[in-house]
Amino acid sequence: MKRVAATALLAMGLLHVAAAANETADSSAAAQAAAEQARAEAARQLKVPASEFTVVTIEPTQWSDSSLGCGKPGARSAQVMTKGYTVVLERQGRRHQVNVAGSHAVMCDSATRIAGTTRLPTSARGLDRVTMLARQDLAHRLRLDVAQTGVANVEPRRWTDDDMNCSSGGGGPPASEASPAGAGESSSVGYRLELTASGRMYSYHTDLRSVRPCPPTQ
Repeated sequence: MKRVAATALLAMGLLHVAAAANETADSSAAAQAAAEQARAEAARQLKVPASEFTVVTIEPTQWSDSSLGCGKPGARSAQVMTKGYTVVLERQGRRHQVNVAGSHAVMCDSATRIAGTTRLPTSARGLDRVTMLARQDLAHRLRLDVAQTGVANVEPRRWTDDDMNCSSGGGGPPASEASPAGAGESSSVGYRLELTASGRMYSYHTDLRSVRPCPPTQ
């Protein structure tokens, strides 16, 4: 009897573990679907390709009405508790918030610039790509999902060595803002990316071709 009882308890435990794993997988899939829907809605609103948007954060959210928290003055919304996701996207140094619930997506506010990117040079066209590379690298190092990383700040910089000043800790303002005497032949324009994950801040340097954690993330 003891062996039968132990076997039954073990089976129940395995069922609970499997159920938890399925719930986590379902939640991750739902968040990913919400991110793709948010990108599609932002692309539709701004009339640009969805591929130009990177996901900064995805947060489970509950709203008190059908406007998903984006109601406009004078507009009526059904008073019903609605669960979904708040998705923050980034494109060309600007952030856009899209709230998603099921098949419904609402782009909430006007774009806001990431701090430090008021004047982006033409070379910043690759900024979205390298920002995502940095987030993917950080997520891999910390064994997290990319959605669990975010962008806190993007600052234009001028690197003065091949190490993107990771070792020296130097660097300065972009070449357009630096004095001609300060621009050496080996200098290159790039960005310092401040990423967040698990409540901590991580710094990456990029020259728009590659990204490097500075200091290296363990």
